[in-house]
Amino acid sequence: MNEIRNTPSVSAHSLADAPWRTSTRSQTSNCVEVAPLAAGPSAVALRDSK
Repeated sequence: MNEIRNTPSVSAHSLADAPWRTSTRSQTSNCVEVAPLAAGPSAVALRDSK
């Protein structure tokens, strides 16, 4: 099982400037976006684009 870690050191400002990409599996009204984080190659942020 994958471990999910909370990353409280990520500021809202850094997420606003992150290079967000829409998932290719998203539909018109159900979009998920992903952005890489500076914490490492496997660290990402996810958000609902609604």
